[in-house]
Amino acid sequence: MDTRKPHTSKPLDRYLSVIDVWAMAFGCMVGWGVFAMPGTTFLPVAGQLGTMLSMLIGMIIMLIIASILRLSLKLVTS
Repeated sequence: MDTRKPHTSKPLDRYLSVIDVWAMAFGCMVGWGVFAMPGTTFLPVAGQLGTMLSMLIGMIIMLIIASILRLSLKLVTS
């Protein structure tokens, strides 16, 4: 005999804060962009200065994306 309760439709609760989402995005960036890409892609082609410049440009882009995300989340939650 099946004693499981029937599935009821319930809306999902938000459980990731803005800090959690930012930490996951930053972790992905650090994990892939800092350790894997420079040694295999950037260094042989661009050299040390080019690699440093690409990391700086990537950091600036990520800061812009993070500020836009923060502003859009502030607009949505208010």
